[in-house]
Amino acid sequence: MNKWTESWAAYQQWADAHTEPDPRSPEDIMRDIDWLYRSYPEEVRRTDPDPEKLGIQNLYRVFGLYERRRQS
Repeated sequence: MNKWTESWAAYQQWADAHTEPDPRSPEDIMRDIDWLYRSYPEEVRRTDPDPEKLGIQNLYRVFGLYERRRQS
């Protein structure tokens, strides 16, 4: 989990430095979103650590839909 935390911190640092609109195609962006999704540990993808935050709940709902689509 430590390696994942370090990778996520490096991504956050990069993302904070690149706030301009992404010029890439939607397909390229989705490929990166897929990579980010797969980089989350299984327990993070399956557990909502703070169920009172509706935005997080919606994110997990979308991840669940994405996971079902990816597996079919």
